[in-house]
Amino acid sequence: MRISVIMHPGSKKWPLLTEEVDMWWQKIYHVRVREKPVDGDANKALISFLADYFSLAKSSITIVS
Repeated sequence: MRISVIMHPGSKKWPLLTEEVDMWWQKIYHVRVREKPVDGDANKALISFLADYFSLAKSSITIVS
């Protein structure tokens, strides 16, 4: 399954997930994480959050771009 996620690193409100629907009726998740985008810390936090949210293993989540 592929989902669209827009990450907001360095957020003071964390972890926060909001959803919106684009014009093609696809959900876009906005995830705010506290970590800064340094040395992949924000990506690790995003993977950890999504794994907990969707009840998946961290190894099953891949960031495409």
